[in-house]
Amino acid sequence: PEGRGLPRMKMTTKNENEEQNKSLIQKEDDEFMVRWKYAKAAVASGIFGFKTIEQAFTLLCMSRESGKGAMQTLAEWDVSPDGRVTIKSAALLARFKKRGGEVEFKTRTDKECSVIVKKGNEQIAVTWTLEMARAAGLFEKKGDTWKRYPRQMLSWRAIAEGIRLIDPECAMFAYTTEEMESESPASEIAVSIAFRHLLHSRHVVSTR
Repeated sequence: PEGRGLPRMKMTTKNENEEQNKSLIQKEDDEFMVRWKYAKAAVASGIFGFKTIEQAFTLLCMSRESGKGAMQTLAEWDVSPDGRVTIKSAALLARFKKRGGEVEFKTRTDKECSVIVKKGNEQIAVTWTLEMARAAGLFEKKGDTWKRYPRQMLSWRAIAEGIRLIDPECAMFAYTTEEMESESPASEIAVSIAFRHLLHSRHVVSTR
């Protein structure tokens, strides 16, 4: 007969669909608990500097969306003395390059750093100087670091600003450690809001 040799389409029943959905939900629940355990271990160990389980857990949930492993994610982030979560500048630069970005230094001295940040057809020039750092009050907050390593600090500020303008998603909309020195502690509030949102979404999915 016509059509002989063609594979037959397998029809799934309502019960089979329900079983598949339950399996997916169970898998998500298992991943959820694994990330929670990682977060608890990260806080208890003190190695990564996270002060609360919610901080570490939220970042691990974010890492799942970006395809990052748990340990890599925890190593890429910092926690300031007042509990604010920031991405390390070196990690931000590495992410940017993996996403096809480029950074070219035009000037890099102890007094000024100028970079050209490129991605695709876009590029932007960013310059940071010691005068700008002083005007922003950075010497008052991290004066010793700025006095000892002015070239490095200027470099990271210029790079982070350029990447944020060209590819804001690269930093997952977070500030770098150096940028947060002159910012308000809004990121800690953002982490708490994100955590509550994740729990709410998790509850809705699990009870379907």
